[in-house]
Amino acid sequence: MLGLSLETEAQVDALIARAREAGAEVPAPPGKQPWGYSGTFKDPDGHVWMLDVAG
Repeated sequence: MLGLSLETEAQVDALIARAREAGAEVPAPPGKQPWGYSGTFKDPDGHVWMLDVAG
């Protein structure tokens, strides 16, 4: 799993939406978690990316 920390929840939402529009699978849509706000998508090579905002 690869990770990218962002500054705002809106940035996480926007990047997940952009990945989805490009055809990425979204195993975990963006949402609040005990550790902050996060979502995941799979890139074309099958790597899972977690985008998050630490809370």
